[in-house]
Amino acid sequence: MLPAGDAVALGDLAELLSDDPRLVDGAIPLVSTVPPGRADWRVGAGLAAYVPDDRVRALVVRGAAFEELPESLAELTGLEELDLGGNALTELPEWFGELRALSLLLVHENPLRELPDALAELRRLRLLDLGHNPELRRLPDVVGELPALEILYASHLGLEDLPAALAGLGRLTYLGIGHNDLAELPAVVTELRALRTLNLRGNGLRALPEAIGELRRLVELDARANRLIAVPRTLAWLPELRKVDLRWNGFATVPPELQLLVERGALVYV
Repeated sequence: MLPAGDAVALGDLAELLSDDPRLVDGAIPLVSTVPPGRADWRVGAGLAAYVPDDRVRALVVRGAAFEELPESLAELTGLEELDLGGNALTELPEWFGELRALSLLLVHENPLRELPDALAELRRLRLLDLGHNPELRRLPDVVGELPALEILYASHLGLEDLPAALAGLGRLTYLGIGHNDLAELPAVVTELRALRTLNLRGNGLRALPEAIGELRRLVELDARANRLIAVPRTLAWLPELRKVDLRWNGFATVPPELQLLVERGALVYV
């Protein structure tokens, strides 16, 4: 996020995008300065930009009814944060790889069906939000080719498995795969050794593997609203685990396997 003092209006940004006939009437709102002291401010429900030194660094195009992205966006090569949530996008174009400065990409709440191979060009991407794209149904291998990725939101996608290629995400600290159709924890999850937070809420999980004990840096596990009736003893051996949420499963009391966590002060909810 840019400091409010560095943000200035970009009067011709709307013109840059308005040459595309696919934009619906009213999709481009006023582009304005960030109010003093409000570095988190966003303009309206469509388009906003914060611009230091005449270069666009952050762009919000949320709820603007985009079905396709205007190719003029590829000119914003200094773009670091891009919010495309709540549109009508079914795919991202191959030229998307030109946005190599991106560190944050939000494409949640779209009907995306696929992701381009060019996504692998986003070598600086640290946060990717794919949540609430029910047509996607699987994560392509290209997601595992993002070496800087630290946070991945992939909830509400209808996922039944995860690709082995995700093992390439050596810096991933947060994985959100809640509200999918996972009957078992994909083996690749236990290879993500940098994970600090794992959200598995609202799947159909009946068990967690012993190999979850390989996640030695895990601090928080959310496994609410699954079908668990037991947990592996290896969970209690995780040295940094501070919170385990097992509510809305088959537990009436804290599983004996997790008593050690309780004794050392961790929060265990059942």
